[in-house]
Amino acid sequence: MLSAKIMLLVLGSLLLLTSAAYKNNKLVLLSLFAGSFLVGCFFALLDPYLILWDEQFHALVAKHLTENPFKPMLYKDAVLAYDYKNWTTNYVWLHKQPLFLWQMALSIKLFGCTEFAVRLPSIIMHALLSLMVYKTGTLLFNKRIGLLGALLFSFAKYPLELVCGKYGTDHNDVAFMFYVTASLWALLEYKQTKNNKWLYLMGLFSGCAILVKWLVGLICFLCWATATFFEKGIDLKKELWAVAKALGITTLIALPWQLYILHTFPLESVHELGYNSQHMFTSVESHAGDALFYWNALNKYYGEGDLVPYLVLIAVVFGLYKIQRREARVIVITFIAAVYLFYSIAATKMTSYCIICAPFIFICIAASIQFLLDYLLAKIKSLVVERSVRWLVVTLLCFLFLNYNEVIFEHSVQKQHTGIARETDLYARDVIKDVSKKLGNNKYVVFNVDITPFGYIPFMFYTNYIAYAIIPTIENCETAKSKGYKIAVLKNKPLPDYIEKDSSIIKLNY
Repeated sequence: MLSAKIMLLVLGSLLLLTSAAYKNNKLVLLSLFAGSFLVGCFFALLDPYLILWDEQFHALVAKHLTENPFKPMLYKDAVLAYDYKNWTTNYVWLHKQPLFLWQMALSIKLFGCTEFAVRLPSIIMHALLSLMVYKTGTLLFNKRIGLLGALLFSFAKYPLELVCGKYGTDHNDVAFMFYVTASLWALLEYKQTKNNKWLYLMGLFSGCAILVKWLVGLICFLCWATATFFEKGIDLKKELWAVAKALGITTLIALPWQLYILHTFPLESVHELGYNSQHMFTSVESHAGDALFYWNALNKYYGEGDLVPYLVLIAVVFGLYKIQRREARVIVITFIAAVYLFYSIAATKMTSYCIICAPFIFICIAASIQFLLDYLLAKIKSLVVERSVRWLVVTLLCFLFLNYNEVIFEHSVQKQHTGIARETDLYARDVIKDVSKKLGNNKYVVFNVDITPFGYIPFMFYTNYIAYAIIPTIENCETAKSKGYKIAVLKNKPLPDYIEKDSSIIKLNY
């Protein structure tokens, strides 16, 4: 089975690496997209189960959004009492902004409740990001650097692991990276062309970014303001009016949802607003780290080894220096510096937070590599030899960023994810299938679903039952029955007498 999946990787890699052979720009874009899409599919098919933690919760809420897109729910029916402040067991689920969940819900609606359907929007956004890296790199430098940056990004292991849900916060971070990158690309295009089309697109993408991961989605406006401050001979009144138009579009996109949830779900929305603000001053859920947390994370984003962070820093500084247009250089510097400064100051730290800078950092890395190759190969007279050496170097770098051996290990039986062995996840999926077959389409509440931590979440994704991790009390059983539910209990040890003696309760051994 793995060999069939590897064919996706091989074909995708060939499409990516041969994209430079096309002179037609549309063929380059098509080859980049198709290659990146197939590589993303390879990653998405590696794990035939939902990944603990975030992917499971995102998938379940997205499934329920297919029934009601304006009511994000963890439980489609809150059979038992719940704490609305606990995002792992509550009913109305506002723990994340909704846009990436809506995208996931549409995919589930079209293709069913499968892991691939959950991951498909991220596969598509990752493939489109490779095109944006190409176009942005071309704006900042030239087509060769844009293409190299796109290739490095398309092969980079960390974003691809987000695509397949392996790292928190998975699909949320892919979507945020997509919309933030799109807003900055639009800003760079506007600054160069002054075409209002890009102004409106920037406002649109910024609004979408807010609907994925809240107010950091406004960062393109900070970059705009900084570039304007350093720009000479600018018509400030005209520039402020342009900002107002873009910000107006952003507001029209992002504000209605905030007003809607404040009105419709006041308890939950006010709690989540307060919870989000805590991230700045408190290490929420023990996600802490020191001032060098994101410096050390460069080892995960861009390769392994003690020298990697220093090499990345040198490449970024050199790449930024080589950007010819001053306002473009200021925009990119402001973006990277603001993201790293903000998240380094914040008390809550998660490895993926700064991944939104990756598209621009890969462009800078590509620029450094390109200038170095130009210098080293300048004395080679044979065009065939020179191009062959370039192609071999680029191919080697791409597969170094992919880190294939580590990828296979990460998704193998030897690797544990958050303390859970792969066999346990596969076994849990088999149990869910078996329970579904035995219980049929009846209206059930299933208790003691604790094969894996938070195992009740994927259980509800793959079935239409309500599930809880607890062994039910007498009161829990009476409550479920009063609401018209039948009761089933997974049995991995002796159960209380009131359950064993109740013939109406289905006991399922596993």
